[in-house]
Amino acid sequence: MQDTAVNFICARCTSRFSNDGICPDCNISLVPLSTIACEECGAELKPDAKFCSHCGRVLQNKCENCGTILSSEDIFCPDCGKKNNDSATELPEAKTRNEECCSASGEELVELMYSPVNLRDFHNNYSFLSTGPDSEEYNLAIERGLKVAKDKPVIMRFGSYPRRWAIQKPGYFRRLITMLIDVPLWGAFCFLILAAVIGSHEGGGLIRALGISSEAPRGIFALIWVPLSYFVYTAGAEILFGTTPGGLLGGTRVVNEYGNRLTAWQVIKRQFSRLITPLLVITGGAGDHEIVVR
Repeated sequence: MQDTAVNFICARCTSRFSNDGICPDCNISLVPLSTIACEECGAELKPDAKFCSHCGRVLQNKCENCGTILSSEDIFCPDCGKKNNDSATELPEAKTRNEECCSASGEELVELMYSPVNLRDFHNNYSFLSTGPDSEEYNLAIERGLKVAKDKPVIMRFGSYPRRWAIQKPGYFRRLITMLIDVPLWGAFCFLILAAVIGSHEGGGLIRALGISSEAPRGIFALIWVPLSYFVYTAGAEILFGTTPGGLLGGTRVVNEYGNRLTAWQVIKRQFSRLITPLLVITGGAGDHEIVVR
């Protein structure tokens, strides 16, 4: 829309102006203009029209409180702050919390503490707990649990990782099955590599193939390889399968604080910490990871 102060036109060039009443091009007096044009649709309207009668656009709008001329984009009066009811611009919608993003009730989460589920059910029914504290679903779930928690120990557990109170831990039998499977497999893996590198008393082996006949390198390799083979066996299996072969058959998995599979770097830290216990503090250790029931 042309400004409502532009109510004059040049009779010669038919251009509209809002200056001192003289056409700067023709140097003749301007004549009053009885209509103005709507910028939205081009309709000719009365100079004092507040709205376009064709498209409804706000043309000139005065503040109901102080009389200040407002534009259609002014949500509030710039002079007194009163809301412009004729504003064509809507107030930005406030972000409201989606209470339906988490389907579990607080009572259900408290009950989960007393009856943890296996990892499969955890992901199927409580996947929001695996998203971590950066997720709205996770934070809403914890808030609901805290509202209904009565006992202090229960409240304190909500401040810990879901893996500690929502997922089942393997019992003695599962751990025994895992160990009975993994120890022989690790031993066979260790021996095969050892034999391939060192060879036998009669000869063979990678070391002799390289032209090294001294016994010292063979002894040093054996001393290093025995503990290192356990690291390679367990770390390799957990990176590939999420657990060791014994864990696969025993129905267990290694997960992080929120029940998710470990990254390769987390697996390496975990196994390296178990290999050299004093480095637990330096590397973050195995404390952030735990074996749970699949």
